[in-house]
Amino acid sequence: MNSNRSKRLRWWFIVLTLIFLSFGTKSQLSPYDEIIRKYSKTIDWDWRLLAALIYKESNFRVDVTSPKGAMGLMQITHGTAEKFGVGIEDIYDPEINIKVGTLFLRNISRLVCDTLMEKTEQIKFMLAAYNAGPEQLRICREFASLLGRDANVWSEVADVIPLMRNAEYAHLFKRRFRGDETIRFVDEVLERYRRYCEIIK
Repeated sequence: MNSNRSKRLRWWFIVLTLIFLSFGTKSQLSPYDEIIRKYSKTIDWDWRLLAALIYKESNFRVDVTSPKGAMGLMQITHGTAEKFGVGIEDIYDPEINIKVGTLFLRNISRLVCDTLMEKTEQIKFMLAAYNAGPEQLRICREFASLLGRDANVWSEVADVIPLMRNAEYAHLFKRRFRGDETIRFVDEVLERYRRYCEIIK
């Protein structure tokens, strides 16, 4: 029952988005494009990439809360909101939510991006860390290095992530990290970004 309702809601969202794109006075991706444009500059991202991340997190719904308690457009956790001095009562505000999300991305960049990385690789690692957390990504990269892979190339790291749940490597980790969700997350955000670039030039 819930599954059917969810499918209907997604279908209606797609229809409404297409109508919005077709009849708006100018091409847009969401009602929050101007806010997204504003804060994408603070992390030196194409605004369409940030929009793709936000869509993946919340389908552009300001009122959504995940089962784990992440909130709003960019699915901000209680801990992240508190870290940047934002009260829970304000976190559903679109501008505040996106501001906190981009502040978190800037923090992620400092934690996970090597200065020798190409910009495209930095983006992939930032997306992976946004999903899995910077500490988990650090563990993944160390594991990739241990296996002789290039820890500064996302595809090299992604290739070894499935091995982290194998019994032979269990002694290396405090907990097993399946990682499938994170790999899909990066792929799906980048694919949506590619589609957005086709829609909005």
